[in-house]
Amino acid sequence: MANIAEGLERNTALQKKYFTNVAIGSAGETRSHLYIARDMNYIDDNQFKLFIENVKEISRILNGFIQRAK
Repeated sequence: MANIAEGLERNTALQKKYFTNVAIGSAGETRSHLYIARDMNYIDDNQFKLFIENVKEISRILNGFIQRAK
């Protein structure tokens, strides 16, 4: 969310797109952290599935945002 906020404060569409891409990368990082959390039993399989689906949906929304911004 912070990456998107920073991008929206920038002056050019290219900068806005860059920070949205950074946000997508952060979503990928979050997915990797979720796998670790599950493997270390910090979260159970049901929580993992819910969180993974939420992060995937966020990535889809961000990708759509980038496509519309072209």
